[in-house]
Amino acid sequence: MQRLNSTVGWLISATLALVPGAVPTGTVDPGPEMDWSAAQRDDVAAVAYFATSIYEPTGRASLLVIHDDGSTDVVPVGALDIAMLAAGPDRAFTYSSSTTTTTVNADSADAWLRGGEQWTGEWTGITDAGETLAVFNTGDVFITDGSRRAHVKVPDGPGATGMSRDAVWLLRQGSLGVHGRVSLYRIALAGDPKPQRTTWMYHGGRGGWLHGGQELGTGTSIFSHRNRLWYLEQLVAQDRTMTLRLAEVDPRKQGKGYYTSHGIGPIPRALYDDRDGVNRLAAQAGEGHLYRGGLYIVNGQGELLRVSLATARMRVIGRVRRHARNAVDAAVSWNEGTLNVLVGDVNPKKLRLETYDLRSGERSSSMEIAVPKEIWSDAGQFLGAMAVPRD
Repeated sequence: MQRLNSTVGWLISATLALVPGAVPTGTVDPGPEMDWSAAQRDDVAAVAYFATSIYEPTGRASLLVIHDDGSTDVVPVGALDIAMLAAGPDRAFTYSSSTTTTTVNADSADAWLRGGEQWTGEWTGITDAGETLAVFNTGDVFITDGSRRAHVKVPDGPGATGMSRDAVWLLRQGSLGVHGRVSLYRIALAGDPKPQRTTWMYHGGRGGWLHGGQELGTGTSIFSHRNRLWYLEQLVAQDRTMTLRLAEVDPRKQGKGYYTSHGIGPIPRALYDDRDGVNRLAAQAGEGHLYRGGLYIVNGQGELLRVSLATARMRVIGRVRRHARNAVDAAVSWNEGTLNVLVGDVNPKKLRLETYDLRSGERSSSMEIAVPKEIWSDAGQFLGAMAVPRD
C-alpha cells in the first residue's frame, strides 16, 4: 500500500450553468415522430448503437433493438451522433447524442434537447432513483429525472467518472506524467448541484515521469462501495508496459488519509493482443464493473480479471471465447453479475450476443443475431456501444 503526499480540502468550484428545476432555452421533445415502442417491450435483450465514422461526409446512426428470441428492430436516430448508452433500473436505458439525451422506459420516452453541441461523451448512467446523467469531455454534466433538469460545468474536462447514492464524481488529473494537482469534483444529485472540489498533489520523478519512469493515467470508472470511492489507475512505463494500482478515496476525511493507493502489479497484455494492436473487446470493457467487492476488467488476451477491494489482489476468473477476443467489432455492457458482449467478425450480416457469469467466469448464454439490411448494407456503419436493460 502506498500513500501519496496530498493537499486536501473541499472547495466550492466550477460554474453552475443551470439552477435546479430550470429548463434551458430550446428544451423541447426533438423527436415526437420517433417510435420507441420496439425498445419498450419487456423482451428486450439489448440495445446497440451503430454509426458511421465522424470523417464520413454524410453521417448516419441507428439503434439496433435485440429481442430475447434473436429478432431485431432498427430505430434510426438521424445523422451522425457520438452516442453513449447505459441501462438503468426497471428496464430503462438512456441514449445521449451530441445534442440530445433521451431516456426510454416501459411507459415513456423523455427527450432533452440540451442546447449547444457536445461531441465527445465521457460517461453516462441512470441512478437507482431514475436520474439520468450524461458527462462530456468539455466538462459539461447534465442531470435529469424528467422534471428537474440541471446543467453543470466543471472547468476541466473530466477523466474517470462515476456515481454514488447521492452524487456524481469526476476526476481530473491535468497533464499526465508531470508534477501536478489532481482534482475530484462532487456534484450532488439532490438540492444544489454546484460542484465541490477536493485536490491532492502527485510528485513526479525525473523528466516528469511518475514513480520510477511510469506515467499515470486513470483506468476505470469510479465506483462507490462502503462509503468509499474506488477506481483503477494505470501506470504506463516508457516501453508501454502497464501496471495497475487500486485507488481508494474516503470522502468523509479531510487531509491525511483521504487518498490511498494500493499496488496490484503488472496487467498481462493490458489492452493489447498478440499483434500489439488495441484489442476491441478490452477497450470496450475498460470502464470496468463493481460486483460483490471486486472490480472487473478484461485484458487484451480476453482474460476476465477481478481485483479485490479488500486485498488489492488480482486474479483471472475466466476467459471469453476466441471469436469474442478476436472480434472486429465489439460492444460491452456490464450488468449486475454478468458481462454481456456483442461481437462481430468480417461478416457484416451476423453478430453474436454472449453472457459471461462473473462468479464462475464461464459463458452462460450465446445467441446469433441476424443484422438487418438497413445496417449491414451500409458499409460505413460500425458497432459503437451497447446497453442491456435490467429489472
